[in-house]
Amino acid sequence: MKIGRMITAFIVTIILVIIFEIVTTAVIPALGVQKYRPAFYMLIIVYLSLRMESPILPILIFVVMWFHSAFTIEGWAFGTCAGIFTSILISSLKDVMHFNTNLVTIVSVQLLLFFWFIIESLLILTKLGEFHYLLERFQNFLPESMVLALFSPILFALLDKLWHDSEEDKMGVDV
Repeated sequence: MKIGRMITAFIVTIILVIIFEIVTTAVIPALGVQKYRPAFYMLIIVYLSLRMESPILPILIFVVMWFHSAFTIEGWAFGTCAGIFTSILISSLKDVMHFNTNLVTIVSVQLLLFFWFIIESLLILTKLGEFHYLLERFQNFLPESMVLALFSPILFALLDKLWHDSEEDKMGVDV
């Protein structure tokens, strides 16, 4: 992928992050749902990890998390570390992960989000030392992650169109 095309795709991806964050922090609470905040940025990072094999991936993860941090007071640094660990897992398993159907995509994304939650929880546990907070977080995480996993085939299809590179088609690479 040419650098100009990648920058354009990433800028549009960041705009998507901002739109999702506005919906999550303003629209959903305005509808009366207070404790429900699906983390769409996680899906975007999972997609980028699946799509890219580049040494700049951790920087892209950091930038996504930086924009996410403008909308939250939570420890976004923990999320950045968990996102990088998840991307390492994805790069290790990329050859055996095939998203042939929506069901496989949903199940795979749910497992990756659960891994992300485990890493982030361990980091929070080392800082806080309180297990009670993690149980409350898990109760919120489970329905949020299920909705994200169900939404992932739609978002991945949208991001595939955004990140599609015509040069890859000419080279015969199937992405």
